[in-house]
Amino acid sequence: MKVQALLILSLLTAGSTIEYDTEIASAISRVSPDSIKHLIASLSGEIPVSIEGEPDSLPCRFAYSPGGLRAALWIKEQLVSSGIAADTFSFIPIEVYDVALFGSGRGYACGWSGGWHGYMHGLFYTENSGRSWEFVEEVEIDRIRSIALHSADSIWLVSSRGRIIRKASGSWKVTGYSGPGLYDLAWVDNLEGWSAGDSGIVIHTTDAWEGFTKNYPVDDDLRFVDFISENRGWIGSADRLWMTSDGAESWKSLEHPADVIRDIEFTDSLKGYLVGEKDGLGVVYETMDAGLSWIPLIDRLENIPKTIEITDDGELWVAGEKGLLISSADAGQTWEQRQIPSGYTVNAIDFNPDGSCVAAGIKDLFYSTDCTTWQRPDTANLGLMWNVAGYLEGTDSSMVLLTAHYDARSEEEETYTPGADDNASGVACVLEGARVLSGVELKRSLGFVLFAGEEVGLQGSRRFVSEVKYDSITAVLNADMFAYDGDSDDLAEINGNPDDPFAPTLTSIFTDVIDVYEIEGLSINTYISNPRRNSDHYFFWEEGIPALYYGEDRNDRNPFYHQTGDRFFEIDLDYTTAGIRAMVGWAASVADAETIEVITETETKEYNPKVLRVATPIVNRTCILEIQTDAKVRPVVFDAAGRKVAELPAVEASDNTLKVEFDVSGLPSGVYWIGFHTGVNYTSARFVLIK
Repeated sequence: MKVQALLILSLLTAGSTIEYDTEIASAISRVSPDSIKHLIASLSGEIPVSIEGEPDSLPCRFAYSPGGLRAALWIKEQLVSSGIAADTFSFIPIEVYDVALFGSGRGYACGWSGGWHGYMHGLFYTENSGRSWEFVEEVEIDRIRSIALHSADSIWLVSSRGRIIRKASGSWKVTGYSGPGLYDLAWVDNLEGWSAGDSGIVIHTTDAWEGFTKNYPVDDDLRFVDFISENRGWIGSADRLWMTSDGAESWKSLEHPADVIRDIEFTDSLKGYLVGEKDGLGVVYETMDAGLSWIPLIDRLENIPKTIEITDDGELWVAGEKGLLISSADAGQTWEQRQIPSGYTVNAIDFNPDGSCVAAGIKDLFYSTDCTTWQRPDTANLGLMWNVAGYLEGTDSSMVLLTAHYDARSEEEETYTPGADDNASGVACVLEGARVLSGVELKRSLGFVLFAGEEVGLQGSRRFVSEVKYDSITAVLNADMFAYDGDSDDLAEINGNPDDPFAPTLTSIFTDVIDVYEIEGLSINTYISNPRRNSDHYFFWEEGIPALYYGEDRNDRNPFYHQTGDRFFEIDLDYTTAGIRAMVGWAASVADAETIEVITETETKEYNPKVLRVATPIVNRTCILEIQTDAKVRPVVFDAAGRKVAELPAVEASDNTLKVEFDVSGLPSGVYWIGFHTGVNYTSARFVLIK
């Protein structure tokens, strides 16, 4: 959903966006290096912790490991100890591809990780029509794509990894099939069934997969199969459709009007439905002659349907991308718009005779007792991921958020991910901010939010933004990896959304906080035209929520990024403390401002060099850079492919032209650029190295 930002912060004085406030100054002064050190060392597993009253440690925060939950519980306890009302919020960071229910309310759902990494997969079970779910631990085959239910002791599963699994005699068994990946199941009765998949494979069983036959009747990867009797059935690929009337002895190619097929569903030997895409729009077609011709029921859906389901009483339900959900009680003549509280794709939906239903899709499961009002289920038993959030209530419902991700990665992801810089530093900012601001009265509420799964696809922030509770989030500051200062130049960066008119205002507040509250040991580069997007601020930007990202200098990268060497003794505590003081001051200043207006002229500390040139554009051993700027800069050398190949010591601001010599004899011959960032821009000069 789109969240409209509350317009805040008018210019209070001619030269600054904020005024000095004694309470905020006091909070900034209480930010403690010792407290920050303790928080980072605790979260990186370098000192022991206590969780739920028991001695513990946190050596691993990989998102898909048990350490994720332990870290979430510890973070919650830190917020609560600071007087913050806080809790953990579980969610499913995978794509659920199919869901099937018995009439009793029992049922199954299956899926796997839809993010950057495929670590999580599984089969889930419900006993209460989807109100809560738990893992089926006996099934270890991943990428289960389709489910067929006959009875509690007759369940079939197929996997896109090329496996068929069935439940019989009370236990799960992997059948003897091994071949191309399978994507869909159809059954005629509890013994006879069909599956279809890659390379045009069609598999048939007459004994519940004790045995089977394989055929390759077509040359397309198949994604759909539907049989309504032992002889009459249909198979489909992404854009083609075939029918058999003789039990798959022969297949007839069928013409259809869709560009892309997403699902097919037949009710008898003649009547059926097809959903898909035509000319970039969603379509629903009906056939009354077994697929020989098709009648459009809907031909201009804004979102593309992914599935069609027919209830026992004949209602049609269509679900798909961006939360699409519509239904028809009169065979498609009229349609009712339904509402699922999610913008994610719905892949599957199923119904119970009592009118309850379950919808499943990308990182979501929903249930409804009446197919009208939808709720997210209890997924805590799935043990997947947990966001942590705490709030300090202000005098109105608008809110300012301090956020960070708490998961970490390394070359030993399952056992040891210290992540002191990435991103125990960000967590320390949020927790220390909660501690020092918990007694400060502000106009707006403050939220302290720690996300899971940033390192595997921004999973936690994606979920949080999809279900944000407040009508108006005034602004967000996301802290991610800001504790390493290898060149000791105190330089960090603040990133604003180039599509957000409030970004210049919010970034100016940040730099003004440093000046007004005299925060030492910190220098800021502001990026709006070319910001970083690869952190948890991204989905706030996507939804139009004003958000900033704070991190260390992009030209001074931590050499232990995503390694076990990312430990506390590699960070710069003074530099980290200065950054947290600035972020705390920013959050408090925005939360306590009266009103806000857009700054029409960007105040981003942008500057231009008065002199920047290479003394001799063709060199063979030594290059001489002539430079004069009004701010300290760090020149960097890039080759013709855009790779950084050398970095010079920082050059101080000067009213005079300085000559900086550097040895290039170790570089191969070629064309190079040397330059540096000037606020939101990059300035460079060219030279040619000839040996």
